[in-house]
Amino acid sequence: MALDRTVLSQGAERNDGRIGWDDSDLGRSVTDRFERVVRQYPHRLAVKTREQQLTYDELNQAANRVAHGIVTAQGASNEPVAVLMDQGAGMIVAIMGVLKAGKVYVPLDPSNCAERLQSILMDCQTKCIVTNDAHKPQRAKGVQVINIDELDANLCTDNLCLALTPDTLSSIIYTSGSTGVPKGVLEDHKYILRIIRAYSEDVDISPNDKLILLFSLTSNGALRNLFGALLNGATIHCPDPKKGDMARLATWLSQEKITIYYSSASVFRKFAETLEAGEMFPEVRIVQLSAEPVLPRDVELCRRHFSPKCIFINRFGTTEVGPFLQYRLELATPFTADVLPVGFPINGMRVHLIDDDGRNVGPNTTGQLVVQSRYLSLGYWNKPELTATKFLPDPKGGDQRFYLTGDLGRMTDDGCFFHVGRKDFQVKIRGYRVDTGEVEMIMLAHAGIKQVVVLSQTGRNDETCLVAYYVPAQDAIPTGAKLRAHFRERLPEYMVPSVFVKLDALPTAPSGKVDRRALPSLETLRMESESFFVAARTPIEETLAGLWMEILGTKRMGIHDNFLELGGHSLNAFQIIARVRAIFGVELSIQSFLDAATVATMAERIEQANQSEGYTTTPFC
Repeated sequence: MALDRTVLSQGAERNDGRIGWDDSDLGRSVTDRFERVVRQYPHRLAVKTREQQLTYDELNQAANRVAHGIVTAQGASNEPVAVLMDQGAGMIVAIMGVLKAGKVYVPLDPSNCAERLQSILMDCQTKCIVTNDAHKPQRAKGVQVINIDELDANLCTDNLCLALTPDTLSSIIYTSGSTGVPKGVLEDHKYILRIIRAYSEDVDISPNDKLILLFSLTSNGALRNLFGALLNGATIHCPDPKKGDMARLATWLSQEKITIYYSSASVFRKFAETLEAGEMFPEVRIVQLSAEPVLPRDVELCRRHFSPKCIFINRFGTTEVGPFLQYRLELATPFTADVLPVGFPINGMRVHLIDDDGRNVGPNTTGQLVVQSRYLSLGYWNKPELTATKFLPDPKGGDQRFYLTGDLGRMTDDGCFFHVGRKDFQVKIRGYRVDTGEVEMIMLAHAGIKQVVVLSQTGRNDETCLVAYYVPAQDAIPTGAKLRAHFRERLPEYMVPSVFVKLDALPTAPSGKVDRRALPSLETLRMESESFFVAARTPIEETLAGLWMEILGTKRMGIHDNFLELGGHSLNAFQIIARVRAIFGVELSIQSFLDAATVATMAERIEQANQSEGYTTTPFC
């Protein structure tokens, strides 16, 4: 059921006091729209974290201080400025400060390995990094470091009033690249405003809404909820994954009365699977998932814990385009199909299907998804050849361009689209786009690896994971555990393969190329345990072993088997932390969990915690 948009398209000041959207908004800048919201709602809550909250006026003043600091140090030219901070209010202040200074924000995740951060910094050629005490670089040759914790208290807090146009470059978002080097997607103010206008009208965002930020601010997925809140006078809530907030997501949604939920499908799935029967979130009116395949069972999980009046939305898009397809479903409406559609084109987007020769294909035929719009990203930073390959001009000379997504789709007779895979080898892992070629390039740099192929496969729990098939060099035969530890220092966690398979040779086709279809699937693999199997000895160990087997999808769990070496990751960890709290009444941080990455060690910590509190060590019934 579509929402009534008759009021939403009036623009200007609405009858209910809200700031509406109209075409004139796309002729301004993000900062113009934000400052208009600040004037309208200065005392409304803009940002809330576990430790801090900012009204719109406080956020605006803090961002202005950062902007004046940047302009004083670097001038007002439109150039990249890196933002290196943990997720939270400080990073939001920094991003808004960079935009207000007329600069281009380049968000960096401090948890990424040093090599990846350095690669991005070198590629974007920034002369300035905005950071804080926690992440201030020790050495930054040729780069101005602006520490927001050390900003002069006397810096001006007034708006800079720079003349920014909608075509002003706003951000560079880095995604995985097949050459082994991340590539930066260029976005201007018009790109952001178009996405937020469509989003705002589609789900009717008001100042009374509370949105939750479950995507990393380094990804394009965060853009919708961050600016969807800040450009409408709503509140953005920011859980801190490093402090265990994801394990308490249910409490956050209930206590803060979140109204709009948006995350990757895997984050939602892991969260929903930890909920108790009857645990409900009546305030949530929108649940929207994207960034990876959404399954029909996600709809059922949503029905189990959210109001029948809640709208379920499956969004599909890319960093280069933003969302361009969506499928809407009222939870009260029956849905029995085996595959969930990605839906219909979003306003301002036309979607075509083409074959390998570039010709349009009709309904019920598979083709590459091509998006036509005047609101695409500008292309790739310092990669004109790649931009020219992926972004095509309108052959009729109009102002719309075409983007070749590389995604394969199929359209039904009524114009509804289904996603059926990738034309190349890019995949989505836990909401992040990963080019398996980049993982292969970095793995081949290891002296112990002669050949490697990385594929995505679906595990026991319908979770997409990376599997690395490798041929070791003659002089060294690295174990999966050693390879995993090595690549965790060089790749973000989501890009480290969950499974390493050692082969004597890679299978080849008659052409001499690697025959990927001949590689063994996860179902046929029998991975040998790299540690001596020891069965559970105590009730706590038995409970933990059963819990790990359930979440990791394994049939056997020794008390000394390492969680990370079995392919566990942060989302699994949050599930286990939540279950441990419910069963044993013991609170674990994500770091303490990773430090206690075996059943035996975790059981010892639970014993110690319970004994110190005078509790029994028997699991709760």
